[in-house]
Amino acid sequence: MRSLGVRNLINAETSLYCIIGDPIRHALSPFVQTELFRRYGLNAVYLAFQVKRKDLKEVIKAIKILGIRGFNVTMPLKVDIMDYLDHVSESSMLTGAVNTVKNTHKELVGYNTDVDGVIYAFKKAGMEVSGRRIAIVGAGGAARAVVAALYTLGVKELIVVNRTLERGLRLARHFKDKVRIDVLVLGSEEAREAILRSEILINATSVGLRSDEMVIDSSLLEGREGVFDVVHVPPRTRFIREAENRGIKAAYGLDMFIGQAVESFRVWTGIKPDSELVRNIVLKGLGIERRGQS
Repeated sequence: MRSLGVRNLINAETSLYCIIGDPIRHALSPFVQTELFRRYGLNAVYLAFQVKRKDLKEVIKAIKILGIRGFNVTMPLKVDIMDYLDHVSESSMLTGAVNTVKNTHKELVGYNTDVDGVIYAFKKAGMEVSGRRIAIVGAGGAARAVVAALYTLGVKELIVVNRTLERGLRLARHFKDKVRIDVLVLGSEEAREAILRSEILINATSVGLRSDEMVIDSSLLEGREGVFDVVHVPPRTRFIREAENRGIKAAYGLDMFIGQAVESFRVWTGIKPDSELVRNIVLKGLGIERRGQS
């Protein structure tokens, strides 16, 4: 692959890509995607823009006017963004959420590469999900990608535990023709019992992002066969560490991030980057030397 020098990377013909969301200041995607553009000799850069829900409509207008070629969408805009797109992919229809958008002649096409990322994470961990009793904590955009991935992998029923009942029920209604979802309130005795009956426990919330918090009490990990955390920074969250200390197999949010980054790059450029190249770039962005599992 051809590498562009910095002097040649930014000019009047440089294509612009970005990520939008709130908060956004810790986003890893600008480093990863800009480095991929460089590695593959593409004249493009990727920036981060903090966008609040109330400003989304105007920002989408600006993206079209400025000719931004593509962008990622993160919390809390993954569901809201669908109202402003011209077309959406099957994966986006399945999830009811979008995390990747391509600008084609001022028509915005939405995709959900988070689904690809979740599937990649399960496969990387060697974790079989079909036929397992699964509990998911969370009911936002990330949870939708997890449910869609589980459905794609053959899961027919699961438990969703969420802080608010209504948001969980909204997720269940969206998938009602695909997956049977029982919704319970986080902190209730019913939710505790359901988690203890589960074989695979998934954190689909942002709890643990750049912190040492856990969304549940660590005692609820006892007896689980596997866990998955969508949080990718730090790569080994407390949720993951507590599980691994108990001998529980773990699928990593870092692998989900890598999988979705690979697919987003392919959507925009037609080039599917090597996942191990992306992994090395991600670890470099995190300041981690690669020694075994990151």
